[in-house]
Amino acid sequence: MTFVPTSPTARFGTYGEARVEDWLKQRDLFVTRLCNIRNVDGIGAPMLMGARCNLILPDFQIIDPRKLGQPFYVEVKTKTAPGWYAKGYCYTHGVDTANWRHYKRISLTTGLPVWLLILEDMSGELLGLQIHRCTPDHHCEPNEAFPKGGTFWRRSQLLLIAQLERRQHKLDV
Repeated sequence: MTFVPTSPTARFGTYGEARVEDWLKQRDLFVTRLCNIRNVDGIGAPMLMGARCNLILPDFQIIDPRKLGQPFYVEVKTKTAPGWYAKGYCYTHGVDTANWRHYKRISLTTGLPVWLLILEDMSGELLGLQIHRCTPDHHCEPNEAFPKGGTFWRRSQLLLIAQLERRQHKLDV
């Protein structure tokens, strides 16, 4: 599946990133948008580049001016609702396995925390976990929904970070 910036899925994700970015800034945090950085050709994800490897960066780098010294990273995923994992009888949220590996390695390499924040659009709940501190519940092989494979956590593993505004939809009559 190729990323198309103007697709409904991309716009939905960008909308969620903007909601979370606004929420972070309202808490007097400084946000560096990494999600808009592209490589030399103008395509691709932002990278932390080294001599031996390049790692995909999360969406934001955050600095809390009250806690000088240690920024942290935030990856935002916007979901309508959690997915049902029938085999585990639980609701889950996940990311591409390749990205999860990159984020985990960024945390281990830099010593900076990487947070995965899930914005459930309909409920307005902002859920989160620190990637290097929370073991995934399960993985899946590459498939149509997750071309790079998927890494998932039970919804119960995620902390409720905030309650943002709930989305209300009107019925078309």
